[in-house]
Amino acid sequence: MPGFFDPQVNGFAGVDFNSPHLTPEGLRHAARSLASAGIARFLPTLITSSQEKMIRQLKIIASALKNDPLLRKMCHGIHLEGPYISPEDGPRGVHPREFVRLPQWKNWRSFRRCAKEGSSA
Repeated sequence: MPGFFDPQVNGFAGVDFNSPHLTPEGLRHAARSLASAGIARFLPTLITSSQEKMIRQLKIIASALKNDPLLRKMCHGIHLEGPYISPEDGPRGVHPREFVRLPQWKNWRSFRRCAKEGSSA
């Protein structure tokens, strides 16, 4: 049977993709651990945070995907779970209210550029 696809992975095997301590090595460790659990493909997921933190995390993930064949094979994108979500308690879940915001084209383009290239915003 082919492996499973998990479209929302915030971290795995002790690695938090939203942590300021995320490294390409940590992402690779999580990917290898996911593979050993039967996951063939996954989307690293970031939750709502400041623009600066989300860009920093995107750069780390994008760089790792660009430079690691295993990660390129397993990850066909990056899932942003926010910041453009409901600010209401309940639907917002664990996302910090202070970072929830209305969509802004400039910010979205920065996210996209960093996710595609790992470049600066």
